[in-house]
Amino acid sequence: MRPSWVRDTRVTRFFALSSLPALFFFLAPSHGQNANSILELLQERRHNLYEQIAPGVVSVELVHHSVPARLINDIQRKAYLCKTIALRNCSVQEEDVNEWITWCNSFVSHVENSFSDKKASDDLDEAQDWASTLRESIHDWKARYANLPEDQAKSFSQMYDPLQKIVEDLIAKYALQGPSQSQPLAHKQYTGFLVENGVIVTALDVARYNGPFDTIRVSSSQSVSPCTGELLGRDPETNIAVIRLANPHGDMKPTLSLDSEVEPRVGDYAFACWHAFGQPLSMRSGEITGVLRKVPFFHCATFLETSFPTSPGTLGSPVVNLRGDLIGVNNVFLAQGTMTEVTHALPVQQLKFVVDQIITNGSVQRGRLGVSVKDEPAGGEVRVIVKKVYPNTPAATVGILPGDILWALDGQRIVCKIHLVSRLSSYKANDPVELTVDRDSQRMLLSLALQPIPDPVSDIPSP
Repeated sequence: MRPSWVRDTRVTRFFALSSLPALFFFLAPSHGQNANSILELLQERRHNLYEQIAPGVVSVELVHHSVPARLINDIQRKAYLCKTIALRNCSVQEEDVNEWITWCNSFVSHVENSFSDKKASDDLDEAQDWASTLRESIHDWKARYANLPEDQAKSFSQMYDPLQKIVEDLIAKYALQGPSQSQPLAHKQYTGFLVENGVIVTALDVARYNGPFDTIRVSSSQSVSPCTGELLGRDPETNIAVIRLANPHGDMKPTLSLDSEVEPRVGDYAFACWHAFGQPLSMRSGEITGVLRKVPFFHCATFLETSFPTSPGTLGSPVVNLRGDLIGVNNVFLAQGTMTEVTHALPVQQLKFVVDQIITNGSVQRGRLGVSVKDEPAGGEVRVIVKKVYPNTPAATVGILPGDILWALDGQRIVCKIHLVSRLSSYKANDPVELTVDRDSQRMLLSLALQPIPDPVSDIPSP
């Protein structure tokens, strides 16, 4: 028979509400004073972690500074919505979508420039001027596409008609508001954290500039005024951007180290801090729910799967363990079908590799062996088998053959294909490596230098 405290519905509910405190409750000799003491210690540890980490965690925003920033945002949002509705209604062919996107972007840029020119000439004072400028812009822009080929002209007309209606609706709206809508607009907001004085790591999307009117704004719960950020470099293969503060504040300081050697395991407890929707800093406990995760479209990295919630503010948030060691950075969402999105974190060792290269070179150069591999179960283990060797690559040069077993890289056992990708993600182009290979039950040690991965990465066979 189970102990009475297990049958107690209050205890069951306690387990369901909070797994981490519940674990300490379970390990306590009794569910009286000792359990309370352990939970108080855990609570104090969380308070200390927050105070330790908070000064180095910032909000990173992509801010639009054109004169009618909110107007431009409305046009762009509604134009793309118009495209989506047309696709759902099958009133436009899927192959026309790219042209629609090009035309929409062209129109938004045209409107932006028209308003900026008016403002520069001090000819944009009254609400009526805003309405007339917008109306003139769409007619002038249409004239630019007057001589399209017949097939493109039909597609353009399908896109232009709903776009014109959108503009007329906005004219009616903004004719009453006018210049009051000219404040800068933050249209992307993520989290970031300092890795050295004045240098911030964040998610790539917040550094995707749409034009000359976009800037990066960095703020902190610890500071009164925001800073301007300058992009040092981006790495699409890990969804990471590195930003340098143009006017760093003394109260924005690094509180986390990239030199952590922690190897997270499934079930490890973790904590993350982020600025959700531009709000002050939040902290949440969670778990590492998976390791060595391969995420579509990211060919040169593996990720940790976490239990943290998904929102734009979550991306770029640091993940730490119970000791306060940096584990990684939450920077990728993944969803399939109607499933809830899962947040993935780039492990700290791979993050350090990316950040160091961007700070030094402004970009990331990786190396490859030049083989295609597969996993093959054997005697309770997984062997990594070479399927193909690509010509003029390091693997071909040292004589690796299809059917060879890749046993170890620089003396560390390769446990699966994803593990090999993870290991290679921390090597630069031209780095020397030692590869242990099994062939016909004979073990060989091969020395080679990794070959630079050509661009685009998406065309590269792995690894």
